[in-house]
Amino acid sequence: PVPLILRLCEDVLNQSLSQKIVELRTRLPSDVDLTMLVEADPQILLEAPERVVENMLQLKALFPMAGGEPDVPGVDRMCRCTPQLLDAKFAKQAVNQLAAAYGNDASKAALAVHCNPRIVLQVESGALRSDFGPGAWRRRTSSGESDAMYSSHRHDVPTSARGHAVDPTRVFF
Repeated sequence: PVPLILRLCEDVLNQSLSQKIVELRTRLPSDVDLTMLVEADPQILLEAPERVVENMLQLKALFPMAGGEPDVPGVDRMCRCTPQLLDAKFAKQAVNQLAAAYGNDASKAALAVHCNPRIVLQVESGALRSDFGPGAWRRRTSSGESDAMYSSHRHDVPTSARGHAVDPTRVFF
């Protein structure tokens, strides 16, 4: 979106963007590729570096099976596939909602998300929104809060964005 591009250009002129990139490269865990995160959602460069680093650490804790081995996708690759995962709070809530479809086993749900990160989109709804991904820039206000147009009701059962129950057999691994 144009406002995001203008904001990034403004940061380049003020040199704050380059300072953020250097800070993120030095503070992120060594196995997290900043380039992949920026590819997932350039808006991450507008976030406070502390928040980005904290989100990555939380994601690594939520998905301990991610990374560590050369052929195993890390959290950065998961985020590039599904930018909504850049928001660790959203990721944790999505895994918790998906756990109901896996016999209330959060570790099985986390493994399913690691194998196919897009399944978190099955539980994204008005009540559960990520600060990142398609449309997130438009949803955010200047304070960083979500717009009031999204309802505040909660789902006890995992549902898709259309309100249909999540069918774990539709997940392809």
